[in-house]
Amino acid sequence: MKKHYEILYSKAISDIKVAEVLIRSFKNNELVEEIGFHIEQAVEKLLKTLLSLNKIDFPKIHDIEKLISLSKEHNIKLPDYIDEFEALTMFAVDFRYDFIENESVDIKYYLDRVKEFIEWVRLNYII
Repeated sequence: MKKHYEILYSKAISDIKVAEVLIRSFKNNELVEEIGFHIEQAVEKLLKTLLSLNKIDFPKIHDIEKLISLSKEHNIKLPDYIDEFEALTMFAVDFRYDFIENESVDIKYYLDRVKEFIEWVRLNYII
């Protein structure tokens, strides 16, 4: 039976695969909000992976900044670029209930950065 952190890690990878399919399928920044949602979900699940792996209880929230803070409070090793992901929280909450007006987000940059984070977690925590 898989451990909770393994399930979260696997789901993060699935979210990135969905984001990649959407980016390849749509041009001219179509579906930026939907792609951003899956990228945000991947970051959220990766942070929860690290918390779970370290046996830290975490709230059921969709707030990357709070998850980063909780990880730092417990001295969980994080990549130097982790704070960049805070901007993605809007895709978890605002996207679900409203339109996101800031379409200047470089969604491909974040996709690549989250793929780096997935690999970073794998290499640093041997998942």
